[in-house]
Amino acid sequence: MRWRENGHLEYLGRLDDQVKIRGFRVELGELEAALLRHVGVAQAAAAVHKDRTGDARLVLYAVRQGGTAAPGPEASGPVAEPRRR
Repeated sequence: MRWRENGHLEYLGRLDDQVKIRGFRVELGELEAALLRHVGVAQAAAAVHKDRTGDARLVLYAVRQGGTAAPGPEASGPVAEPRRR
């Protein structure tokens, strides 16, 4: 938040990496940390992307240890199924 010249407060956004996906609050840093705990993962990043319909999708990126090439597209997909409550 910051004060504007007219005396009103302006909301600048969140300072953390928390996002809301389908009503659930998700901490992107926690997802990255969980992915980094896997053997063979050197770097990890989490982001939210909108698909063609405008729905938010959670996307995780990982870089293997040692810089080896990732498997082809046939290996892509969810690492785990989402847990339903």
